[in-house]
Amino acid sequence: MQCEDGFAMVGFFDDDDDDYLHDIDFVKCCQLSCIDSWECPGTLIESSQCTIHEKTSWEDTSVLQCPQNSILVGVYDNEQDNFNDLKAGKCCGITFANGLTKSVTQNTGKESDSRTMSYVMGFIAVFFILVLVVMVLFESTRGNGTTRTVTDAGGMVELGKTTKAEPVQDQAGAPVTVWTARNKVIVIGKGRFGSATAQGLRGSHIKTNSGDLIPVEVVHVSARKFTAMPGEMARQLTGVAFIAYCGTRLQNYANELSAGMKLARGDATSVNTSVHDDIPSLEFLDFSNPDPIDEKDDLTGAIQLHRALGGGKGEWKVWKITEVSSLDMANAENASSHAMVYGEGVARGALPKLQMPGLIWTPAVGSKSDLLGEVHHRMMERASIDRWYDGFLVGIACFIFTATYAITRYSQNFNGGEPDRSILMYLLDKAFAWTGLWMMVISPYAGNVLALRGLYGRFGSLSLMYKVITVMSTLLMFIPICTFTFTWFTWVVLRAIFFRNRSFKQLYQDQTRGVAAGATKFFKACLVDLVLLKGETGCIGFIYALVHSFVGIIVADVAYKGYWFGEDGRMLWRFEASMTTGVVSTCLLMCVALRSVLGHASWIKLKPLYSYLSPMGMWFATFHVIIFGYKGWVKLGDYGYHNGQPGITFVSSSFPTCVLLTHHFMQIFGAKRQLSNSDLWQHSFINLAIQDFNKTTKTLRLGTGGYTATTRDMQQIAEILSVSYVIPMDL
Repeated sequence: MQCEDGFAMVGFFDDDDDDYLHDIDFVKCCQLSCIDSWECPGTLIESSQCTIHEKTSWEDTSVLQCPQNSILVGVYDNEQDNFNDLKAGKCCGITFANGLTKSVTQNTGKESDSRTMSYVMGFIAVFFILVLVVMVLFESTRGNGTTRTVTDAGGMVELGKTTKAEPVQDQAGAPVTVWTARNKVIVIGKGRFGSATAQGLRGSHIKTNSGDLIPVEVVHVSARKFTAMPGEMARQLTGVAFIAYCGTRLQNYANELSAGMKLARGDATSVNTSVHDDIPSLEFLDFSNPDPIDEKDDLTGAIQLHRALGGGKGEWKVWKITEVSSLDMANAENASSHAMVYGEGVARGALPKLQMPGLIWTPAVGSKSDLLGEVHHRMMERASIDRWYDGFLVGIACFIFTATYAITRYSQNFNGGEPDRSILMYLLDKAFAWTGLWMMVISPYAGNVLALRGLYGRFGSLSLMYKVITVMSTLLMFIPICTFTFTWFTWVVLRAIFFRNRSFKQLYQDQTRGVAAGATKFFKACLVDLVLLKGETGCIGFIYALVHSFVGIIVADVAYKGYWFGEDGRMLWRFEASMTTGVVSTCLLMCVALRSVLGHASWIKLKPLYSYLSPMGMWFATFHVIIFGYKGWVKLGDYGYHNGQPGITFVSSSFPTCVLLTHHFMQIFGAKRQLSNSDLWQHSFINLAIQDFNKTTKTLRLGTGGYTATTRDMQQIAEILSVSYVIPMDL
């Protein structure tokens, strides 16, 4: 196949569905000409200076390249191969009128309509416009804070001095102790958070019962030095209204701090009761933020301090402040952040009278508003975060498999012809798309396998119809089970490494009622965890799909996907159909992902999303892949084609297709309802968090079952953490 004299070969066209040229249908030839300022002969290509380059000259590099100062004019292949691969290329030299031969680096002929740069510049422009809008909005909402001098009931407040009790007489002449405003706040801890707290407190006030705001005096001390000298501690605590603790290991300092606080106020046993009742409470605010796993001994520091103080309703107030950062404390962002407040020795719903500019006190509601409730919430919250880590590890395991498969099939070093420079974007884009598709259906996959195990466990008692459904569903699930095995194994290895502070027995406990402690059920625990990660794997999968969408905008160009486009430069019909289904899928799944991230709602609101919109989005994503590559499936098993490695479109789409078909098949005939009388298993990290909390309550001698003693409490935990799912206990 050769171009006419004076013409160079600049392109090939193949209507095949794969990424490579097989069975070439057309070639594109362009006439070579020179710029107007040069004097050139009619024909620039010298047909007498042509050379034939056999395939052996480029087999090592897989790149057909003409020598310098020459250009490609023809290619050769035998009739049997029908241009399945090229056997030789013909290159001819280029000569100019002045006798000089110019080095040809690129011949564009008719320039391709590349849109890559315009897309990139468009995204950059939109980004900067958004940044500009945010800056304008921010500047328009900024305001300068003001401070006013207030007067308490007893007269003008004198700032910067420690106040004390002054004896006076009432109208009957009886002695009464009257306390002037105590405006001193001491911050314990000189770390980053403690420094931010001290900074924010310098603009804070104490709100009196009459509604006046009294500016505070701040004293900032080191936790270690402060707790080492109880006598000095008591002196510094004199006249202090609030203690803000921002250090660590509060339980280690509980006795020293309680001793200093008692000395500062005076020994309660030696003070006359009538006078003691008039002494304002010295309130303690615990801002420490211990990790329930790595710093589990620190969890009960505030509880132990309150116990060391002697407890007593209203006598000692110990607050626990959570859900705030150092930026919130320092008011660095000029915003008002909600700080969750738990308390001991306080009335339910009560709040500290200390007013910080960057914080809005929000009382913890419900039956778990005390300090023990904060410990419970922290443990459950860490378990929820571990679930997200677990879902992330599932995504990494899936991406490792898909990226490995894509590179081995398309890279020139293995079974394809793509150069190494295409790995980072073009080939990994296939892995991003594939991972996003699989992550959407991993939870239904695990649910199907669990249901099949349960049905086989009671196979003898099933009716003939359900036996047939069970067998047919097993056949449908054969391909997904085989293709997911590597990803599942990789996930197990990754979570063993990442959660190395949890033993095998802890991660894969047998939660069946009545079993011995320490018993494990590995496969079922894995499947239950995958089912209960439906929200996390779905959202993480959408991120992978979104990455694919952006990269797809770049590679949807003739430079990468020439076979997508016809002679008129427009996409062929099936690629337009593939793009349309992909866009629809992205939009539908975005709605589902946003709903999952935004929080909880009643099932009547969520059902349209999760029961209808989510499956529709999964099916559109599957159709997007199938339409794109179904023509290449006729070559499955052809060892002359990519060394027999099956195409990505087939392997990636067969998994969700079989999983969704099985799910709908069992749902239509009610097969899963045969297991509806079974109990629930919990996700492994939720189960461990509940066990850890029960151990904590036993250590504190607050009970034997913590907040999990009743079935009602268990159901509340499941609702709060969105882990409810029908899991048969006897699988």
